[in-house]
Amino acid sequence: MRRNALIAGLASLTLVLGACGDDGEERAQTIDPPPSEAPDGETENAPEPAPESEHLDVESALLTLEDMPTGWTEESDDASSDTDDDAALCDVELIGDAEAVDDASAEFSAGDFGPLLSHTVAVFDDDEAEQALEAFTEALSNCNEWTEESEDGPLTFRPAPLSFPSFGDDTLAIRFNVASEMVDMTMDMIAWRQANTINLIAVAEVFGTPDAEQTEEFVTVADERIASLL
Repeated sequence: MRRNALIAGLASLTLVLGACGDDGEERAQTIDPPPSEAPDGETENAPEPAPESEHLDVESALLTLEDMPTGWTEESDDASSDTDDDAALCDVELIGDAEAVDDASAEFSAGDFGPLLSHTVAVFDDDEAEQALEAFTEALSNCNEWTEESEDGPLTFRPAPLSFPSFGDDTLAIRFNVASEMVDMTMDMIAWRQANTINLIAVAEVFGTPDAEQTEEFVTVADERIASLL
């Protein structure tokens, strides 16, 4: 199985990431073990003023090879270049009016079987980032699994709760057990909002589980970088 197949599956969700939560929470939002119901109500906080998107260089917000541990390499961005603007999650169309005005992605790898890391930054207008986060959380809260096609065959994603610190204004942390015809993989996805931007870091490993402390280090670096640019 190509290493980019898993990354491509997550890249298609870049514009529909979801989270709900109040400012000041110390732990990230996650999902209840299935079966679960969508959260009732929305955050009471008013959306923060959005910075001018044309002033944000999304490429400069991405993690770089210098941020990676020894032995990692940077992958080509071919897997993320074919992102489907009509991407669905659990057969629910999520993009709607919450469409990113700019985005960029980077992929890194420590070997054929992982860890694999994908980092995406997307910029939205007004409060659409918050809307996209909420839509994604609601869909996952009502989802036990879904399947996406890749060049190497179908990938079946099964979301599970994941404990993780909170970053930015809202944070969502989810673990995905990903099954294919050839191998099974585990992927931790952290999505968080800073003002009108959404960051997604997905770390996947074949025949293993991503190092949660290392994932937190990646997110910390990316969060500090986006905060310095806003």
